[in-house]
Amino acid sequence: MSKVAIILTVCSFLIVGCADRVVEYQSDSSGHVHYVGTFTKEESWKRIVESTIDREKAGERPDGGFATWQQDWQNWYANIRHTQKMIFKSDDLKTPEDMVTYMKQRRIARGLPPYE
Repeated sequence: MSKVAIILTVCSFLIVGCADRVVEYQSDSSGHVHYVGTFTKEESWKRIVESTIDREKAGERPDGGFATWQQDWQNWYANIRHTQKMIFKSDDLKTPEDMVTYMKQRRIARGLPPYE
């Protein structure tokens, strides 16, 4: 997922607010934006986790000015833990710590260190 797609997804979380669905778009190499699909907030968040892992495995640099992927992930974990309220309703992920655990499990499943 490109940076533009991530930004559009995050913006849709903000715009939609209480809505249960997120509309996701992605830009192609020419800069054209295309509809990807409509997802629940949980599905969209999990897609962002997977695309971030994809980018790391592809050797891309992390976003946000971080020098390493470890710093990027640890910052993401800290931000999630700082949030007291879940950004979506889930049958599996009940707390921010559950979200961090999910991220670490996905990293391990994809052959990457979990980073504490």
